[in-house]
Amino acid sequence: MELTEEQAKRRRGITLQIFSSFISICKKNKLKYYACAGTALGAVRHHGMIPWDDDVDVAMPRPDYERFIEICNRTELGNLELINPHTKRGYFCPFLKLCRKDTTLWENKRRPFVMGVYIDIFPMDGASENFEEFKKDMSYSTKLYRLLFNEVMVHRTPQEFIKEFVHNVIRPRKMKMAFRMFLFLDHEKWKKWVLKKMEDVSRKYEWGKTNYIAVYSGTYGERERMPLSWFEDGSTHVFEDFQIVLAREYEKYLTRMFGDYMSLPPEGERKTHHDVYYLDMDKRIELEQIQKILNVFVILEL
Repeated sequence: MELTEEQAKRRRGITLQIFSSFISICKKNKLKYYACAGTALGAVRHHGMIPWDDDVDVAMPRPDYERFIEICNRTELGNLELINPHTKRGYFCPFLKLCRKDTTLWENKRRPFVMGVYIDIFPMDGASENFEEFKKDMSYSTKLYRLLFNEVMVHRTPQEFIKEFVHNVIRPRKMKMAFRMFLFLDHEKWKKWVLKKMEDVSRKYEWGKTNYIAVYSGTYGERERMPLSWFEDGSTHVFEDFQIVLAREYEKYLTRMFGDYMSLPPEGERKTHHDVYYLDMDKRIELEQIQKILNVFVILEL
């Protein structure tokens, strides 16, 4: 689904409203957060969202991340809802999303999960002082993430599943077939196992007990490890019409993540990296109804 300029602008407006509400919750409860990835870059380079971006990314130290979950679970959030991989059936990311529950978003046809327009919230954890040891931890976490994102939640049409089944039987790769059949039969059980393994890695070093931190569920690999001293109490920056918190040493953070971060990418690369299969910004529509509207069938309903 290709959004019009007007639709994209409206979606960004909803995303900013969610971000503002998130900041209010953090301020009220004295929780630390840091705008990260493209959101931090947008704050410094554009003083707001990157014009062609469509989401907001924030990271929270593990203790604050856990407290945020507790607060959301016991607080009336109005038109917001917290999507937690440990409690939300069918959700395929190992981090939180804060969503508008009066909107509908189905991002990828092959991953039939309905949520609202959202912001991403990542946990920050302690990391090894030894870079080689960290690389092993990050590599393992990344492999687990790929299992969760690419294997567990990829849904197939009956024709695709049968084709794959025949392909694996004709060229017998019994272990691989058994693995896929296990996923076919019990996605949620497998998801819980993968999430536990990922948390075993990320919780290996307690927050504040080492000089380094990392976002193990991030997508920047080894660049996700940085000195804890870069963050501390953070620094405040203008973001659209409100203020947000970035790492205290935000220049070092952005250089590590993006290199020459003030230079714009080539025009052909100025586009969002998220899919939109179905979007309704006025109401929540459940998956079954969307499938009828679009006349599509997806196997493995969760």
